[in-house]
Amino acid sequence: MPNYTLDTKNIWFPDQREPLYDPSDPELMSEFTAYWRREKDRCINGFTIADGQVKISGFLYFHTTYWKIAAYPERQDGKKVRKIITPVLRDTDWIVDGDFTRCEEEGKFYDLVGARDWGKSVIGASKAGQLYTFFDNSESVISGGADNYIKLATDKIEDGLTNIHPMWKKNRLANDWKREVKAGWKDKKSNQIDPKSSNSRILMRNYENGIKSMAANGTRPGFHLIDEEGTILHFIACLKDSDGCWWSGGGTKPSCLVMAAGTGGDMEVGAEAGEVFNNPDAYNFLSFENPETGGRMGRFIDALMSRMAFKEKQSLSQYLGIPHPDLDNITILVTNRERALKEWWEPSYAKALKSGNQKTVTKFKAYWPLVPSDCFLVVNSNPYNVDAAKKHQLKLRQMAQGMHDGTLGRSE
Repeated sequence: MPNYTLDTKNIWFPDQREPLYDPSDPELMSEFTAYWRREKDRCINGFTIADGQVKISGFLYFHTTYWKIAAYPERQDGKKVRKIITPVLRDTDWIVDGDFTRCEEEGKFYDLVGARDWGKSVIGASKAGQLYTFFDNSESVISGGADNYIKLATDKIEDGLTNIHPMWKKNRLANDWKREVKAGWKDKKSNQIDPKSSNSRILMRNYENGIKSMAANGTRPGFHLIDEEGTILHFIACLKDSDGCWWSGGGTKPSCLVMAAGTGGDMEVGAEAGEVFNNPDAYNFLSFENPETGGRMGRFIDALMSRMAFKEKQSLSQYLGIPHPDLDNITILVTNRERALKEWWEPSYAKALKSGNQKTVTKFKAYWPLVPSDCFLVVNSNPYNVDAAKKHQLKLRQMAQGMHDGTLGRSE
C-alpha cells in the first residue's frame, strides 16, 4: 500500500498532522480526503491568519510547506554536501511573494534583478512547480538566452517535482527537460491519454541570445520565466515577439505572469535588460522607486539580502509589526543589514580595492551590488574607475539640469 502520510513540517500550522491513508477504513478515508482537499485549496487560494489581518498566498504556502530545493550545508570538515530540504521563510520570499500578488492584481509583469546566491531561480522554479502541480491544462515556459541558463532553472524544477509530497506527485506523458514535460498517463488498454490526466506542461524555449526572439510563439503560458536576462543581447525583441503569448483570452490584464530575472555580473550584453529594468512602465513591468535616480525601476535585491549568514530569526508578528498569537509562532529569517555590511561586504570590498585591479573591483560590485546600477556594470571590459565615472556622470546631469532650469552659475 502506498504511503501518503509524511511528517511534514508546517510553519503555518505547526500542530497539524497528516491523516493516515487506509482504503479499508471509510472513516479514515473520509478524513484523509477532506484533509487533502483543504490543503490543495490552501496551495491554490491561500488563507488568512491573525483574525483576517494577514493573507498568506497559495504560492507562499506551497513554497514553504511542500516544495523542495537542493541546499548545500557545510559539514564539520568544511566540505559541503547536497541535501534536499523544504525552503525556509525569508524576508526575500515575503517580498517577492507580495510582488507576485501585486502583479496579478495590477496586470503587470515582473523584472527581478540583484545579487547572486539568494535564490531568484529557486523562486521561479517553485512558481512553475505550483502551476504544474495544481492547474490542469496549464503551461509554464522556461526561457533563457542559452541552453545552460535554461538548465539551471529546470534542474531546480526537477528537484522540486521529484521530491514533492507523494500526494502531489504526477505521472508524466513527456519527460524531456530540453523541450517539454507533461503530466498525465495513458490507458493501458487503448494506449490513449487518460481523460483524467491533468495535461499540465512545462515547456523550454531557447531565445538563443535573442536571435530566435519568436521562440515562445505558439505557447500560452500562465507563467513564463526568462532567466539571466542580462545574457540576452536582443532582450527587447524577445519581449515584444513573445507578448502575444501573454494576453490570450482578451481582457485588460495579461493571462501570464512573466518573470524576467537577472544577476549582477552576468550583464555583459545586458544593455537592453538595463533599459527594461530602468523603464519598467514602458514594458508593463511592476515598478518601484529608484533610490539612485528618483525614477522608476524593477525589483532590486541587494547584496546584503543575499547572505543567509546574516539573516536572523524574527517572529512574523515582529517583522510585520502586527502583534497577534498566530504570528508570534511563525519564524521568518530577516536580514541584519548592518552586520552584513560591516562583517562581510565592506571587508570584501576592501580586499578587492587592495588588489589594485579595477576589473577585480568592478567584478565584486557587479556580483554583490549595493545599488541597482552596479548590476549593469560591464565586468570583462571596463578598465576604468567606475565610482569616479559615476560621480562625473551625476555632475554632468546636474549641470545639464541647471542649464535647463536657468540656474547654472546663478548665485543665491
